[in-house]
Amino acid sequence: MRPSWVLRTAGALVLLGSLHASSAQDESRPGFLPPSTDRSAFEDHLEGLADSIGRGLSFLAARQARDGSFPCRDAQYEAPTAVTALALLAFLSAGHSEGRGPYSESVQRAIDYLLDQQHTGNDGSAGYIAADGDTTSKMHGHGYATLALSQAYGMTRRASVRNEIREALRLAVRRIEQSQGDEGGWWYEPRKFSGSHENSITITMIQALRAARNSGLYVNPQTISRALRYVRRSQLEDGSFTYKLHDRRSSFALTAAAVSTLNSVGEYDSQMIDRAIDYLDRHDPDIDFRDGLQHFEFYSRLYAAQAYWQYRDLGRWNRWFSRTKRLLKRRQHSNGSWTSLQYGSEYATATSILVLAVPYQYLPILQR
Repeated sequence: MRPSWVLRTAGALVLLGSLHASSAQDESRPGFLPPSTDRSAFEDHLEGLADSIGRGLSFLAARQARDGSFPCRDAQYEAPTAVTALALLAFLSAGHSEGRGPYSESVQRAIDYLLDQQHTGNDGSAGYIAADGDTTSKMHGHGYATLALSQAYGMTRRASVRNEIREALRLAVRRIEQSQGDEGGWWYEPRKFSGSHENSITITMIQALRAARNSGLYVNPQTISRALRYVRRSQLEDGSFTYKLHDRRSSFALTAAAVSTLNSVGEYDSQMIDRAIDYLDRHDPDIDFRDGLQHFEFYSRLYAAQAYWQYRDLGRWNRWFSRTKRLLKRRQHSNGSWTSLQYGSEYATATSILVLAVPYQYLPILQR
């Protein structure tokens, strides 16, 4: 039986096509628009997006390895599992999927790579998606891979591929459930660690579980409930969210990620969200360089885009996206890439495409 969200995206799928500059789709027609949308504001946002996104996708496709991964050879820290998942999401966010669009082969190879990295056997890590030798991605990579495969599942045509993705998701979800700590959070390793947990991984796990559930997979509701309690208890008085429970260190990046996670489980309108959005307005590292976590700029934008997009006041989204779009267009290189010294050009390019592609709403996680 097809997941319900696939049916909701059927109208958008009719519009799918290449966003490459050589065959750009009509920029005035994003997948969906909220009923109260100011059409003129959206037309301003969409202007030039197809060119930037298309050049970014062209760069990613050229950098993809034979095995389907995105190895990030110019990175200080290589994280092929996480970056491959993010690159797959970038292609999907622009309307390319298995069997559809000029980059369908890149999509299929990325899917195959993630499926090939899933652990089997009885060593306590069955279902874990992690490439051999990747010491950076860890459970972050597993979460992103689960999220990416969940999004690809509903966009995949061939029954054989869909069945393979579904089984991989079933095992990936079980691994997440079995590695949740007593406090409700997760740690870097794919197993339960007493007293070890942190918020950025927990946030990634919640979004992965929610996406899998929306794709028709069974997810234990108690797992999500305990994780949400963990996230909610991590908010400080100023509206920000902390690195981990019982830790006062907070940041723009973690706050944006926490808001987008609460949104993903249906919490859009609460004092907790309002306080967090106000914090984001006051501490955007692209404006206020006193934020000590500026080196997480691409991570910050990835989640801020989702947080502002889902907020009830689209005026805040309009202001943030207008400024961010100009910044990203200025920083895009002639070969279509963006640069991250820590995690590589492929990572920076994939996350930047995901930010710019939000108004198209092809990904279920980006639909208002």
